[in-house]
Amino acid sequence: MAILVPGPGFTNAGGMWKILPPPKPGRFGISRVGINVNIYESIGTVPITAEGALVCPGGTPLSPVQPSPELITGITVTPGSAPNRQGAGVTVLSGGAGDIPEMAMPIYSEPYIVYGTIGPIAPGSPTLVLPVSLMGYVTEKYFHDGEAGFSELYVGDTTPNTRDNVRGGARMGGVRTVKTPAFKRDKKITVKQLPGSGTLPISSSQVTPETAINIGSPTTQQAAANSSYVWSMKPSLIRTERLFFTITVTSTCPPYVWYFPAYMDVDNNWNPHQRRIEYRINRQKRALPGEEADLR
Repeated sequence: MAILVPGPGFTNAGGMWKILPPPKPGRFGISRVGINVNIYESIGTVPITAEGALVCPGGTPLSPVQPSPELITGITVTPGSAPNRQGAGVTVLSGGAGDIPEMAMPIYSEPYIVYGTIGPIAPGSPTLVLPVSLMGYVTEKYFHDGEAGFSELYVGDTTPNTRDNVRGGARMGGVRTVKTPAFKRDKKITVKQLPGSGTLPISSSQVTPETAINIGSPTTQQAAANSSYVWSMKPSLIRTERLFFTITVTSTCPPYVWYFPAYMDVDNNWNPHQRRIEYRINRQKRALPGEEADLR
């Protein structure tokens, strides 16, 4: 059978292979905090080495008569805890909310990770190295429990065609809006207390490189439109998630395909969230009667 060989950033832990890339600068110049990879950190290089460990009985397709040493012909990394992009894609290890259905394969998709592959090579090699197992970076897409609250306020007791309102945005509950007189100005509120529009798809939590530093998720953008003030910006309280992978090794010995489960832990460093709070505070604007303050 083919075997994997431990190396820098690649060790066997409890029957699974742990990928721990070396620290690298983040997508937005954010340095790693702690041991694990952080969100938006460029994934450092971790090679994977496979070796043949058999003498193929009865030979191989290349030598059908004489027994021959096993040769490695390919190594591929794919998402999912089970072969063929099945099983769990990611799970919450600590903090915040729990797993959601979109974390399972084949729905799970981390948009900016590139999975390494090498092969098929002929006739194969006793030892084969995949130079780069993973590239890219992990987003906050599956750190899904953040919330944002905004208010749209007008000067005076009444405005002919518009009313004061408070809005909240969260994946669980959707974009929520309450207009006067349904809320009292002197009552403390939270986003979860507002009536919601239902659970949003995981894409509502997906932040693009263009919006990661200041603007945030599509849900936050929708809740912020035409608002005057920000009154809540709660980050995801998920601290660590585990991404699952399957390493597939092909060789010249039956059954020719060998599967190895692997994972990489990712920490939430919250740095982008701090910048978003500053962005929203700096864009607050006192509204005049009948005026809609555009804070997109």
